[in-house]
Amino acid sequence: MNETPVDPEQELARLRRAAEKAGLHADVDPARHGLAFPSADDLLARHDGPSEVDVARRRRRRRVLAAVVSSVAAVSVFVLGVFQPWQPDGAAASTVPILSYEYASAKQIATAPGKDARETLRSLSETAAEQVEPARGGSVQYTVSDNFFLSATVGGDEEPEVIPTLLQRWLTSDGAQRSVEKVDDPLDDSGRGLSRPGGWDSLPVRGDVTQPAGEIDAAALDRLPTDRSKLRTALLELTGCASRDRPDRPMCLYVHILELHNIYVVPARVDAAFWSLMAETSAYRLLGDVKDRAGRTGLGISLFPESEPSYRVVLIVSPETGRLLGAEDILIKDDVAAKITAPAITSFTAFLTARWVRSAS
Repeated sequence: MNETPVDPEQELARLRRAAEKAGLHADVDPARHGLAFPSADDLLARHDGPSEVDVARRRRRRRVLAAVVSSVAAVSVFVLGVFQPWQPDGAAASTVPILSYEYASAKQIATAPGKDARETLRSLSETAAEQVEPARGGSVQYTVSDNFFLSATVGGDEEPEVIPTLLQRWLTSDGAQRSVEKVDDPLDDSGRGLSRPGGWDSLPVRGDVTQPAGEIDAAALDRLPTDRSKLRTALLELTGCASRDRPDRPMCLYVHILELHNIYVVPARVDAAFWSLMAETSAYRLLGDVKDRAGRTGLGISLFPESEPSYRVVLIVSPETGRLLGAEDILIKDDVAAKITAPAITSFTAFLTARWVRSAS
């Protein structure tokens, strides 16, 4: 049988998307992960060498973000096992209904411009900054997210059922993390119906993995300054998104707010700082009111990434608390090789619970 040649660039892009769906964001720009590999010009400019303080700061940032990336490696096998566009004779990929927003219906999601989001982002920043953190019920950070990763089957005409994956994570103070993956109930026809708090206790377990102590800097967010101006600067240093000139800075901020929420119980002041930083650019577009996958009221804030022109990404934020509710990755150009017709949801994440508990169980 004659096979259609695979475009290496499209193949690489699909593999990157598969990694990103597990939180393993595939942008290999070292700055995204806090790494600073010097160029020849950098070496000449720094011939006197960095100070010990600068070296220590870079090492600390590398440890934090390397841990953020490694902490989701346990679920990468699941993603690669489900989304394999390199398989021959793949049936059309299964996806979920696209949400409709106030300023962008599901049918118009690929082209609807939305509105300037800067004023809304500033308002969300103020709202988040006003939130009072609840008392901590222990020293373990417990987070729950519900996720959908685009699936494809080999052979046959029937598409697989769209079933989200629920991830429970416990991060202990010594940097160990337990991750439990469960099979959630299928979504309803509207693309909603995620489990509510407590509703996932009886779901079937797909995997249970514990990373050893020291893998993650559990106190990284606690050490961030409380002063709002200093916090913004520290957050840019932590994420590697400091340069205003880098064309992918909007995507850098998008990626890192998701990475932090995937690992930590993120303080409201950190969300506030992210919205404040995002409000500095017109790259983000307001899509308006939406009901998220869990039926919660949110505001859609979208971005057309310069580095990935086939996609539109969306953050969903609570207008009542200024807290991040979730994110959606939307394919807006057909992927012929993977047999995906745009527009299509390739992944979503809904953050359902984030609190401090007594133990990792």
